[in-house]
Amino acid sequence: MIAISIRLLSPLAHGSFSDASAGNMTLFRREPIVGLPGNPRVPSVSGNSLRGILRRGVMRDVFARAGISRNAWMAEGRGRQWDRLYAALANGGHLEKPDASIDPVSFRQMRTNLPPLSVLGAAMYRWVLPGRTRFGWLWPVCSETVAAGLVEGGEEPLIDAESLMSETSLVRHIEREQHDPEQSGVTPMPTTTETLSAGTLLRGRVDFDNGTSDVEKGVIAWGLGQITHLGGKGGAGFGMVRIEHDGDPAPYVAWLAQATPGLGAVLTILADELAK
Repeated sequence: MIAISIRLLSPLAHGSFSDASAGNMTLFRREPIVGLPGNPRVPSVSGNSLRGILRRGVMRDVFARAGISRNAWMAEGRGRQWDRLYAALANGGHLEKPDASIDPVSFRQMRTNLPPLSVLGAAMYRWVLPGRTRFGWLWPVCSETVAAGLVEGGEEPLIDAESLMSETSLVRHIEREQHDPEQSGVTPMPTTTETLSAGTLLRGRVDFDNGTSDVEKGVIAWGLGQITHLGGKGGAGFGMVRIEHDGDPAPYVAWLAQATPGLGAVLTILADELAK
C-alpha cells in the first residue's frame, strides 16, 4: 500500500456529473458519506482521475525513452500502429472482439517486458491484461471525513467540508484594438467554477494485488512523483498540487536504466500485434 497526501497549491476544479443545473457555474464533485447525520455530501476526487493522470505521465515517458513518437510513425506509414498502441497504453484501451486463445505465457512475458502496463492494466482490443493496483478516492481532511474514519486528522484544526469550498470566477478579455467583436464573434466569456480551496489537504491510498513486484509498485511511486496538477482547467491555473507519499520509486528507476535500450523494439512488436 502507498499512502498519499496532496496539498492544493491553487484552487482545484473536479467537475460533477450531477444533472442539477447551476447556470454557467461548473459544480464540484461530491459524494455522500452514509452513517453521519444527514448523510452529508463531501467534495472528493475520484481515484480514476488520479490513475488516468498517472497513467498518461508514465506511458508518455516510456514512449519518449523508447524514442518513438506519433509524428515519426506517421511519416513511416505506421499511423494505425501508433494510434492503437497509444490508446491502449496511455488511455487504457478498448475491448473489441474477445479472444479466449491468448497464451498465458504471453501474458507473463508482457508483464516482464512492460511493468507499467502490467501494474496499470489495459484492454488490448482482443484481450484484457488485468492491472495489479487499486486507486482509492482522495478525501479532504475535514470534520466529516475524519469523523467517518475515511482519513486521519493532523495538527491542523478541522473544519467542515463546505468551508473548504469556494467559487472562482474568470473572464476572457478581448483585444478591442486588434479585432472588432462584432466581426470576429469573440466576446468576453465569464465563467464561474466551484472549487476546493488552495491549502486543502487530501488523503488517499493505492493498494496492490498479492504478487505485485517491487518494480511494479515503483511505477506508481515514480508516477506520483511526476504529478504537478490534478483536475480540470489546468491551463487557467487550477489544480496545482504538491504530492507526498511513502512509495519507493527506486526499483522502477533501476529497471528503466536497464530496459530503456530495448524499449523501442518491445513497443514496436506490441504495436504490430495490436494493429492486426
